[in-house]
Amino acid sequence: MSESAHEKLRRMGLFTGPLAVYFHAYDLTVWLRERAATAYTALFAEAELLLPISQHWQTRLLELGANAARIRVLHMGVDCQAFSYRPRQLAAAESLQLLSVGRLVEKKGVRFALEALARAKPELPGGFSYHVVGDGPLRPELEALAQRLGISEHVSFHGALPSHECGS
Repeated sequence: MSESAHEKLRRMGLFTGPLAVYFHAYDLTVWLRERAATAYTALFAEAELLLPISQHWQTRLLELGANAARIRVLHMGVDCQAFSYRPRQLAAAESLQLLSVGRLVEKKGVRFALEALARAKPELPGGFSYHVVGDGPLRPELEALAQRLGISEHVSFHGALPSHECGS
């Protein structure tokens, strides 16, 4: 068996400590479809820690042969439980402010947000601003949709931004 990249780095003294691997959806779907279901076999044997982002992806790792003792689910994103919902009404002239952050691909649903805003526009006397941060293959189509829906003056496509430009 040939030496893996991280084994070479260890041998050269450039990589020390445990190997922890983070798994997102792409890593367990598209990437594997482009290769083989056994593509992670060596990695599963060598990595000390496998970090899927959800229980769903933990199950997928187990199906692929990962050792359950090496898996720890490490959720990412916003912990919705940390925020309490409080209904509110917009003041008469208050503008609705919306933000989406993510890749511009079908499953993110930006198209649905644009369509909903176009429908809601007459009910928003203060107007709205919709900021879309991220990029992807659907960006030109989404920009054209905002134009067709007559809401492009309210929608800003910012493209991909580093986190320090997104504010805090």
